[in-house]
Amino acid sequence: MPWRPMTPQDLAQVQVLADAIHVDHPEDAAVIAERQHLYPQGCLVLAEGRAWVAMRSPIPGGSGSRRP
Repeated sequence: MPWRPMTPQDLAQVQVLADAIHVDHPEDAAVIAERQHLYPQGCLVLAEGRAWVAMRSPIPGGSGSRRP
């Protein structure tokens, strides 16, 4: 399964998927967009087939952290 970086064009489909998965804890579309904007290397979608999303947050002081 090839993954690719999530783009702003993916946000609507990501929102649909998030709403279906996190029924009891919905997130506003702006939150997902902000996450993609602030940490794009942690936001991936499947390049083909079904719509799946992988999102992670940077670990302070770890690899991928925004801190020096």
